[in-house]
Amino acid sequence: GQGMTTRLKELLYQVANVQQRLVSVKQQTSGLWSVICGGGDPIQVANAIFGALFDIANLTGSTTTARNVTQAIYDFPDTYNITWINPPAQTVAITVTWNTSNTYLVSDSSVSLLAAPALIDYINSIGVGQPINELVMSNVFKDSTKGIINPDLITRLVFQVSINGIGASVVSGTKIYASDSESYFYADIGSMTINKG
Repeated sequence: GQGMTTRLKELLYQVANVQQRLVSVKQQTSGLWSVICGGGDPIQVANAIFGALFDIANLTGSTTTARNVTQAIYDFPDTYNITWINPPAQTVAITVTWNTSNTYLVSDSSVSLLAAPALIDYINSIGVGQPINELVMSNVFKDSTKGIINPDLITRLVFQVSINGIGASVVSGTKIYASDSESYFYADIGSMTINKG
């Protein structure tokens, strides 16, 4: 039940080097549960899952078997195999094209120095399986650059997003870029291009 999932997340968060944003506990249609956990020592992760899950027979891994981690743990006099999903990173690259009706000149590099790290922080804060939201990216851009560009005078803000090197489109009728349900988004400074245009 819900108490079990909350307890399981709390136990996993306590494992050293587990990233909270890479922890998810999903109920599958079959009544089985799958646990996604990125980072941490496998024995400690397995013990956390074993300690919280009421019935390990209800534990299932990913249909993409390469993502599964199985760790045997010993609970005298028995050994149990605990399987969870290690979420793969989806590398994100973003090109932002912006413009403003501001009359004074703002240098491209000063905009990039402010906006790029803020956008990277946003991408790298998104929880496993959660989408990228273009409306949030717009707010992050405006907020990070408001010291040098009046947000009310921004006339153009276009995002081009690629995921694992492939151009991505928003889900029809929305402003979100979907994620693989077992993966997480990752961006670094080399993956941001910010141009006036």
